[in-house]
Amino acid sequence: MADVRSLNVLVRLIVVVVTVLLTGCTVGTVQRNTRYYFTEDLNGTSIHLKRGDEVTFNLVVRSGRDWTAVSSDPSVARPAGRTTMVFGNGERSRFIDFALVHAGHVTLTACPSNVGTCSPATPGAVVAEVDVG
Repeated sequence: MADVRSLNVLVRLIVVVVTVLLTGCTVGTVQRNTRYYFTEDLNGTSIHLKRGDEVTFNLVVRSGRDWTAVSSDPSVARPAGRTTMVFGNGERSRFIDFALVHAGHVTLTACPSNVGTCSPATPGAVVAEVDVG
């Protein structure tokens, strides 16, 4: 009787192993990516994130003043999206996303879109210094 139980356990174990191998299931940790929201009040802040994370500028659109943003090094942080959210009170926010794709340092800058070139020296600019590990 003990041999039958041992055989059943062994057969079940083999079925589980074969199922895992055939379905591509792996046992391990799940890597979570971080989305860091950067607002005007964080202007000039340095942050440390990892490759695969995202930085999203969350900026209020006031009196029709919209926003644009640039990356100092698109090989480290590339543009990943741009959306507008309108709230029930009529207020609008501009969300500008950057994907952190390689390790390094990058300066992300958001500027009012009615200015010429967007740079950290632009009046009204919002600057995020990002170290990507």
